[in-house]
Amino acid sequence: DFVRLDGLRRMTGRPAHEWDFYILKELIDNALDADEGLWRRDIKQNPKLKIRIEYAAKQLFVEVANRSIFPANLISEIFATRQYTSRKAFIKGMTRGALGNALKTLLGIPYVLRNRVANDWHPDQKPLVIICAGIEYLPIYKIDSTQQNIEFECFEQPDRQTDGTTVRVALDYFEQEKPRTFTEIRRLAEQYHLSNPNVEFHWDVEISDDNW
Repeated sequence: DFVRLDGLRRMTGRPAHEWDFYILKELIDNALDADEGLWRRDIKQNPKLKIRIEYAAKQLFVEVANRSIFPANLISEIFATRQYTSRKAFIKGMTRGALGNALKTLLGIPYVLRNRVANDWHPDQKPLVIICAGIEYLPIYKIDSTQQNIEFECFEQPDRQTDGTTVRVALDYFEQEKPRTFTEIRRLAEQYHLSNPNVEFHWDVEISDDNW
């Protein structure tokens, strides 16, 4: 289900042409949860998110950076397609999800869109990248359609970023029924700001050659 179009439609609750906002929401929610955990331990470390979105032809690029460090030691569990990983179900307090599916679905989306168009499982771009503590993590799925099997691997290489965490998702062949507008994204940004007044948000949005 994590690399089937129908399976991801069910799990995300959104059709494929709305997956841009689904990706954005899941990355922001994860970053907010992580930064608020840091903030509870140190009130000077208020949540601070940098969000970048690029729409170009049929390509989509979404990146969210935050203060806290990603739990890289859990990557193999987080992306395991046969189990849930979230520990939020045992936390008393406000969280933004408890199933542990988000990053698995975000990694699967680039493969699904590639397969829908090219009938293979080899995205042109890096499907999902996690950067933290001076390391770039590249999780990938190896998919065998004949055996109906998914294997997970994660490659690592050095990166200059040492503070906080950056997560990027890149899609090829992302088709929209109606192109997104700055008005829609600005409205979403305002809703996040109103709901999270303790958070410092920085948005950078590019649609074709225009910027907001």
